[in-house]
Amino acid sequence: MHAHAALEYISLEGCDLPSDFLNGIIAENKGVILVEGRKVSQKPLVLEIRKRSDNTILFKNEMLLTLSGVEEMFRFTNMLASAGGSGGYPSRMTEPRNNPDSLSSGKSLIYVHGYNNNPAEARERMCEMFKRAYWSGSHAKFYAINWRGDQSEILGYSCNFHVNVEHAFQTATDFAGFVRNNVGGDVTVWAHSLGNVLTGSAICGPGNAPVTKWVMINAAMPIEALDANAYTTNMVNPSWDEYDSRLRISDWPQLFQGSGDARASLSWKGLFSSTGMSRVYNFYSSGEDVLGNIPHSTCANVVSYPWGCQEKLKGRMWSGLGWFVGSVYCGWGFTSNHLYGEEDSEGNWHQWDSETANRHVSTMDLKAAPFFRDGPSPNLFANDQTGSQYAEANRHLLLARAIPATSVAAGANAVEALPASHNRNMQHREKDGNVVDEGLQNGWPRSDTIWRHGDYKDVAYVYTYKLFDAIVALEKAP
Repeated sequence: MHAHAALEYISLEGCDLPSDFLNGIIAENKGVILVEGRKVSQKPLVLEIRKRSDNTILFKNEMLLTLSGVEEMFRFTNMLASAGGSGGYPSRMTEPRNNPDSLSSGKSLIYVHGYNNNPAEARERMCEMFKRAYWSGSHAKFYAINWRGDQSEILGYSCNFHVNVEHAFQTATDFAGFVRNNVGGDVTVWAHSLGNVLTGSAICGPGNAPVTKWVMINAAMPIEALDANAYTTNMVNPSWDEYDSRLRISDWPQLFQGSGDARASLSWKGLFSSTGMSRVYNFYSSGEDVLGNIPHSTCANVVSYPWGCQEKLKGRMWSGLGWFVGSVYCGWGFTSNHLYGEEDSEGNWHQWDSETANRHVSTMDLKAAPFFRDGPSPNLFANDQTGSQYAEANRHLLLARAIPATSVAAGANAVEALPASHNRNMQHREKDGNVVDEGLQNGWPRSDTIWRHGDYKDVAYVYTYKLFDAIVALEKAP
């Protein structure tokens, strides 16, 4: 209602109320003055009415109040060290002075930020998430964590996505312990973007985090992590279109199934399916600008399809660019193993084409001599014991940098394995001038009305409150 009202800075000398505002009070016998605190203070707020002609005070009233930071209303823990990070802000795990536990519902709400958030940005987001939860009626004890999702930051942007995927996995065990030992009870987790890989790994990993409800917001995570049967042809690098799927790294772990070999688990498929679909809720946007569904022929348009390109360029990059997009390991790269090629008359080696490879590559040979590009170490393809031990010790690295997703992102799509009511498209949609889905937008400050990846916190609450009302209702439900 007041989104377009001008914000006036009140100095020590005070601030004159506009004449049109005063005339409105006279005409309608009512008016609203919305005051926002900007720093800590224990001084009263003073309203004075003065005579215009000589500045005589006709009326004065004081409102006694104490202003303090919103961080005195929730708990926070610093988990940067869990993935080798340092710095950030000190943890605050004592009972919040301005929001004591006696005022809570007894339930707990944890906010997990996503990728590309340095400590200062994470702090801003967690403060904003607390306020929006509170405004939407949450009385749960609120916790926020800061994890290392910003390694490789250059000029305000973290360029290496995959190293931060590793950090999400690495933080999961400590996060699970935090939930179990410091929170407990009825716990709802709100996770944004890559924070969902951290959350899913904490729930389904060795820590087995006791989470009651997992609310995914714009999840930067392939659908197959929840639904092992999910598969999207568009996520296949077109260079592999004519090659048998058995030659791909996505099928390679099947060669070790039932053997107790850790390489059997090197897959995104079903990675978090043990969480149980009844406690997972997917808030996605079909208008996603980061996680949008990439066309099959597209691999290099990182501006329009950053997440999709990151997956389709795994194994396709040169060593100098693997830190920026894609990777230099396995993935959609082809082997340089001379076992799978032949020399021409001039002595130049050529890899077999798809027809020859499909016909002549033995499935049994693929265990030790895969058709895809080399991994970080030859130990990955060594004998059963050495290879299994390497896969176990480096599982996070391999999933992050070497194993591509073969399904689209949950943050831009419904997850069919979830109950239908657990999928909510935040994007308002129309077709032929008719509303198809109201979404969770209350109007929009941009003409395109697209719900982008960061809009849950970038767009003012007056436009997004339906999202927060919906997820607070989940937190409140039995």
